Amino acid sequence: MRWVLAVTALCVLVGEAQAGTHYNVRLNTTARIGQVALLTSDLTSPGPAPDTLEILNFAHDGKTRPIASPGLSYFEGGPVRGHLLAGVNPAPRTVIGNDFFFNSLSVPFDSLGTTVTFAIQLPEPLPPEGLPDEMSFFYLGDDGTPAFHTLDPLGTDALFAVCVTGDPGGDLSVFTPMTFVPPDSLVLDMSVLGVPGSDGLLGRLQFRSIAPNPSAGGVRLVYAIPKPGGELRVRVFDVAGRLVAQPFRGRRTAGSWTTDWNARDSRGRAVPAGVYLVQLQMGGQSLVRRVVLTR
Repeated sequence: MRWVLAVTALCVLVGEAQAGTHYNVRLNTTARIGQVALLTSDLTSPGPAPDTLEILNFAHDGKTRPIASPGLSYFEGGPVRGHLLAGVNPAPRTVIGNDFFFNSLSVPFDSLGTTVTFAIQLPEPLPPEGLPDEMSFFYLGDDGTPAFHTLDPLGTDALFAVCVTGDPGGDLSVFTPMTFVPPDSLVLDMSVLGVPGSDGLLGRLQFRSIAPNPSAGGVRLVYAIPKPGGELRVRVFDVAGRLVAQPFRGRRTAGSWTTDWNARDSRGRAVPAGVYLVQLQMGGQSLVRRVVLTR
């Protein structure tokens, strides 16, 4: 059921260039030392285009069990190959392919330590046709069900998801209690997990377009707000993670909206050429996409 819901997420599909998506993940598991857990990455792939999800530099100070043993494996679909299958810690590179609609790899912990760190990487080879591929990340109990609620409105309790758009960065969706730390980190403090399931939006925030992108000047953001709406912040960060501008802060009702960013900082100064991160934030959700200014 988790993957059926995840693949129905609507993502805006734009972009033509070869691209890649890379995010760093940090889990503070101090509050859960000694607990059993499954850290699970799913790759749903409704189209025929080849794609991969790479898990890089997976490191931890806990105790894991074998991912594959006679009569038992913690992966499906794929193919799956790499250092995690061999129990290496840290594991430099593990690759999940998309030969099937649903592809998944879980790292089973008999005993969590204080921290888990890794990076995820998606090649973003071409603009997809139809529904996009999507990777999602979950913290599960030993029975394979989510260990706590997140504000993922699809009800899958994902901590974050990345839709393949063909652009660098993809469409990154992050759900409380996971947080996005600009420019490229996803952080979870497992001592703070009191997230009521009813407090979120009834659907996911969506970027419909950011145009022009690349741009020699300003850009227009077109996005969709799910019911019931609420307080929205639109912020722009540079690649060092510094807040550059806040083009909008206020209430938005459900529906399609636009916000213009004039490519200027909060003091009205023109920003230099480069890559910028646009973040929509509402109701325990963050949606992030990249913008390129060429000047």
